[in-house]
Amino acid sequence: MEDFQWINWFCSERGNEFLCEVDTEYIRDRFNLTGLPETVPHYHLALETILDRLRRRRPKSWLVRSLIAPRSCCTALIHARYILTNQGITQMTESSKDREFGICPRWPLQQCSAYADRSFGHA
Repeated sequence: MEDFQWINWFCSERGNEFLCEVDTEYIRDRFNLTGLPETVPHYHLALETILDRLRRRRPKSWLVRSLIAPRSCCTALIHARYILTNQGITQMTESSKDREFGICPRWPLQQCSAYADRSFGHA
């Protein structure tokens, strides 16, 4: 259990397949998280969990359960910001090229582009 990382686990859960694993250095930079403390309930505790710091302190089970929604929300909001960075765009493009998001069912018929199923667009 020592090598457990919450971000890796969360991204591998069903329904989170489209999320990429955000670099922890990005998450540690407070500038990237501007506005989240006012948006996410129990933000600081959720962030401690996301960064695997809270686990080391052995929190009470009721506290861990009460953080399920806030840390999921916080992770999704961080992901939404991260994929707008150069590193995030690169990571999402690679995932798309590796067909981690699946392929368009019309692809064999040449009726859509190769990456029409990607979860982001170009400016």
